[in-house]
Amino acid sequence: MDVVFALDASGSIESDTFARVVQFVGAVVHSLTIRTTQTPNGFQVALVSFANRVDIRFHLNTFTDKELLLAAINMPYTGGRTNLDLALRYALPCNVHSVTVNYCACSAADRDYVGFLCHHKPIVT
Repeated sequence: MDVVFALDASGSIESDTFARVVQFVGAVVHSLTIRTTQTPNGFQVALVSFANRVDIRFHLNTFTDKELLLAAINMPYTGGRTNLDLALRYALPCNVHSVTVNYCACSAADRDYVGFLCHHKPIVT
């Protein structure tokens, strides 16, 4: 399974709230079995933050070591304006299997995908 977290790091969310969201992501990832050569059915994790721009913090295939993955989740609060539409474009799965396309969620067609959007307001669909 592939998991992508998209975190609102804009000025719409306060820095202490952002820190709690980062802690939540760390707790979720800590509970996962990460995909390695020994655990091919494990989880791959990607992280995107968004404010004035979208920053792909790491791609799905970046980490196979949980400790390094957990360390990479700790990221700074940036502030700025909310750029939700662009963040969603980066966080959605694509059919291209190369991470050079600027999408972090290039999930293989045979893998399930889950996305977490951590945003300052509820989204009504």
